[in-house]
Amino acid sequence: MAGSSAGTMVAQHVIRDYPDRVRCGILDAGLPLDQSIILNYVPSIVNCLKNYFEECRNTPDCNEAFPNLEERFLGLLESLNQNPVMLDLTDPVSGQAFSYAMNGYRLAENVFLQTFYSTQIPFLIGQLLNGDYSTLVNQLNYSLIPNYFADGLGLTIFTTESGSYSLSDIDYDPVYQIFNEGVSMSGMGAEYFLEVNKIFNLSKLDPERIQYPEPRDVPVIVLNGIYDPVIPEKYDVVMKEDLNNCYIYRFDGVPHSAFDNATQCVLPMFLQFINDPSKAPDSSCMENYKQVYRVE
Repeated sequence: MAGSSAGTMVAQHVIRDYPDRVRCGILDAGLPLDQSIILNYVPSIVNCLKNYFEECRNTPDCNEAFPNLEERFLGLLESLNQNPVMLDLTDPVSGQAFSYAMNGYRLAENVFLQTFYSTQIPFLIGQLLNGDYSTLVNQLNYSLIPNYFADGLGLTIFTTESGSYSLSDIDYDPVYQIFNEGVSMSGMGAEYFLEVNKIFNLSKLDPERIQYPEPRDVPVIVLNGIYDPVIPEKYDVVMKEDLNNCYIYRFDGVPHSAFDNATQCVLPMFLQFINDPSKAPDSSCMENYKQVYRVE
């Protein structure tokens, strides 16, 4: 049984309900079965961003290249809400050119999306502060290409698993108000999920379905990135409580999905574990993934 990101929650329902039929499990970007995920979603992203800022402050080369990065970034969000920057985009399918207004809310969403794929967030924000939006323009152009990603399935999973909540239940950092609001209104924020469910009108899973009735002994490996914006390390504890025979690996220098960002290491680990799930795979290759901040 294998799953990635939201798919790890589906995989765990199979492990939860049919443990005798699962030989082993592989969870890439593994999320626990926990109703608080959506409530923690934006706060986890903010904490990830704060970690980048703190590490940059404590890394001499990074701090010299990008001083006062947190304050300047938050100021940029506020400034763009007052005076958006117009970006020139091109539809890669039709070739049609058009202008896109980048305000603070949109910038928050796009920086957040970059945290899924890159750990060079200080460098990216440094570019933005210098008026260089080329990375985000490439991202926006690419987003216009039809990818046939199963968005509806992912939204269904998160909406039914999240339990009942209101926006007042979320512990937002007021200093990050614009960032909070920008991400909350994006395609993975709590506010967005509430709007989706008004249309989908999905029934929530019963609370007892979003937990294990007792720990399972199925051998499982979980591979996450240390810099994953939505799967903080505190979730590892929840995983270990529910899965007795669980091996959890956190890759340094890796954001969301260790398989996508550390494939040469992860794939052999997958194969070893599938061949013999009675023991932990050789993880020595993880030493090759160390976070080094780009400054130029």
